[in-house]
Amino acid sequence: MQKLWLKIISCKSNPLYWPGIAILWVMSLFYRLGWNVRYHLTPPSVRTKAPVISVGNMTVGGTGKTPMVIELARYFLSIGKKVGVVSSGYGRRNERDIVGTGDELRSKSVYDLGDEVMVMASELPKVYFGVSKSKSEAARMLDKSYSLDLIIVDDGYQHRRLYRNFDILLAEAGMDLRNQALFPLGKMREPLGSIIRADAVIVTKANIVSARDDFLQWVEEQYPGKIIATVDYYNENIISADKQVPIGDLAGHKIYFFAGIGSFEPLLGHLRNRLEAEIDYRQFSDHCCYPPSDAAGIKDDIDRLNPDYVITTYKDYVKLRSFDFGQPLYYLDLRLDIITGREALLKALVKAVEE
Repeated sequence: MQKLWLKIISCKSNPLYWPGIAILWVMSLFYRLGWNVRYHLTPPSVRTKAPVISVGNMTVGGTGKTPMVIELARYFLSIGKKVGVVSSGYGRRNERDIVGTGDELRSKSVYDLGDEVMVMASELPKVYFGVSKSKSEAARMLDKSYSLDLIIVDDGYQHRRLYRNFDILLAEAGMDLRNQALFPLGKMREPLGSIIRADAVIVTKANIVSARDDFLQWVEEQYPGKIIATVDYYNENIISADKQVPIGDLAGHKIYFFAGIGSFEPLLGHLRNRLEAEIDYRQFSDHCCYPPSDAAGIKDDIDRLNPDYVITTYKDYVKLRSFDFGQPLYYLDLRLDIITGREALLKALVKAVEE
């Protein structure tokens, strides 16, 4: 369904485009009505003792929220803060509320936590996590259970009930929000004017996809006073259960890449440019849970293509690391670099936490 929806909204030559757009246009009117009702009838009503920083976006698809949460948590840990992270655990099968350190949560299944929480718990063993269908309830549980210096909410821009001290809005480079329609006619989760709620606007992955510099200029003109930053995302190595290989060593090798992420095509294009290698691939829907049929399909591809390396993202790796593909499964490491606006962003975040 996700692939069909993307084809309808992005390709006028698709025979389903015009009838599909008509249906989606009507659906988007009801979506906007529902958003307006929810926005005006659910003002922030839950306030924690610990300051709250929200990291989110306004579009459907991956803008790099979870890696940004990890980066911010690491920064605050480095300056001696006690950090909590809130998530809904999207895609998990067990809806029981969970609290604990990343070190404690790593022993649980991805089906208990969701792929994003599993990734964060693995990367942040000393951080305290609250996982609940309700992000405000997760924050309340963390606040009650631990004496924290701050709480970071993963994908919290649309969550209304929880009071925030600082809102970070992410936008993927190359996706000009001014040209996007409201879901399901387009990829916007809320109207463009919602940018006004953000304390900082960060454009991500500018080194992976072509950036629209005039979008940030427009934000500065329309919403003066907001912190503006850009962040590059880098992959330097591929890592398996027992081996690490520098990306540069893959040149000339035959690669098989698969993933279930929101920004598959930009990452695939980036890898092709970076590796200068032959890449076969299989794309899955975002947050794919990989039932046995999907895992078997991947193994069939591997047996048929006989690649030198089988690569995926860490989010997918945590769900499939125990499956025997007949070859080692590698994941792409990830490093963030705040290229512009770093000093202003970190200064404002520390101020929001310590005031």
